[in-house]
Amino acid sequence: MTPPPPKVDRFKWPDLELSVRLALEFKLENLYSCASGEAAFEALQLDKQQALLFFHARLQSHGLWQHVLRVENVYGHGGVGMSFTAGPSLFPSLTRHRSFRSRLFASAARPAISFRETCRRRAALHFIGRRTNRAREHARDWSVHFDHYNPLHSPANAWRHIFFEHLRRRTPDWQAIDKALREG
Repeated sequence: MTPPPPKVDRFKWPDLELSVRLALEFKLENLYSCASGEAAFEALQLDKQQALLFFHARLQSHGLWQHVLRVENVYGHGGVGMSFTAGPSLFPSLTRHRSFRSRLFASAARPAISFRETCRRRAALHFIGRRTNRAREHARDWSVHFDHYNPLHSPANAWRHIFFEHLRRRTPDWQAIDKALREG
């Protein structure tokens, strides 16, 4: 088991590995009106920094980080999620990826498509893409969040997901997701 992360108020840009800094730099520009990726990262509170690092690591492990063009928002309390602009290849990549299952959401107000990670019991990724009005164009505006309990894993997990996240409106914070990721 991996030891818990050090107790810090915030990470500093130089503390990150060079590969992580390079992967984040241009995707964070203009986030919260910051001129550079470094300034944006250092302006984030610890919960948002942690969430961003979780998403980078998980999307990178699935070969999906390259499809994130720009991070629009990130949060680590009241759920752990990220909104982002994606390139046109994200949708086909998720469609072909063996770890994700798709489900269409059809409503007049917000047509969307959803992809859930299937291989994890807890801390599973859930992508939601908002479709454009043009029939042939795939979503550019995406969000991804961690479901504490993966409803696709088992009936018991589906019940836990509905009970905690929908009925009780309890979504995990970054510390709960960190623990779930460490436990596997």
